[in-house]
Amino acid sequence: MSTDFVSLKKIAARDLFDGRLEEFGVLEHVKPDETTETKRCLTDGRNYLWVYINNEGFVACFSRYGGNAPGKILSAITDAFDTDIVSEYQPQFWGFNTQEEWDAAEKEMSREADERFYADIVRYVRSEPNDIRPGTIGMIQAEIAKKLVEENAALLLPESKEKLLKQIDTIYYRDHAVRVTLSKEDIALARMVVTHEDDLPAHNASLAARCRSPGFAVTPEQIRQYRLPTTPPKLTDRRAFSGETCQAEALAPEHHDTRYLEGNNRCDGHTVGRRDRVMPHPDRYRARAVGKSKVGRNSSTN
Repeated sequence: MSTDFVSLKKIAARDLFDGRLEEFGVLEHVKPDETTETKRCLTDGRNYLWVYINNEGFVACFSRYGGNAPGKILSAITDAFDTDIVSEYQPQFWGFNTQEEWDAAEKEMSREADERFYADIVRYVRSEPNDIRPGTIGMIQAEIAKKLVEENAALLLPESKEKLLKQIDTIYYRDHAVRVTLSKEDIALARMVVTHEDDLPAHNASLAARCRSPGFAVTPEQIRQYRLPTTPPKLTDRRAFSGETCQAEALAPEHHDTRYLEGNNRCDGHTVGRRDRVMPHPDRYRARAVGKSKVGRNSSTN
């Protein structure tokens, strides 16, 4: 679990680590096995914030990992450099000025994805070359479309596009999507797990420390077998792997590799739509947002 942040002003790494943050109680923390010229760490004595530095010597982004609460560190940086810092959950992080601009870009991206998906569905039903990948949710929905068209050929007419897509969604979510209902206890536990331990009652802190979220993964064999989309990892991704990443949601639930589940809880009950998106590196996304009328995020139709 991580969150990335960026400063809205350029900050030179040499200035960030010149000691000026010490008056705010923030110091550099050196980890011999991880600290490098392009990756350094700040601490307030309890929490840690990693700093990633680009080739020009400026801060590319800040990253929080795990249960760290770096509010004090970020506040020190904003005060010392007279800047604002935004997280990846804010439009400015991705190069947009307002939430409305970001929403508009998302809407446009969704429209484009629908167009590509529909074109692939039509080609699939007609047995023409297409980008529908075996084993994906897109394949399940393509098979649904094929059966619908066999029953009513008029659904393949251009004027029936929205009707066909709506029927595909209705059948998919009715027959294939897995829905999970959380109890009040489940929700309370989830909130506790994501709460910083400083904010937890003492008798709950030890329980939160023992909680491990179950998960699943896509194997390299499945990526090759199903031709799943991959993308370079974020600059701040510290997981121990090499190569590119792949979203597990790109694979249909029945193909998820349960060897990666912890305990007896299955986590393949994802309800996902026909558009499984791949988030590019923030710098590439911001560049595209600025260079292409602020319509960003690459997506892949599965």
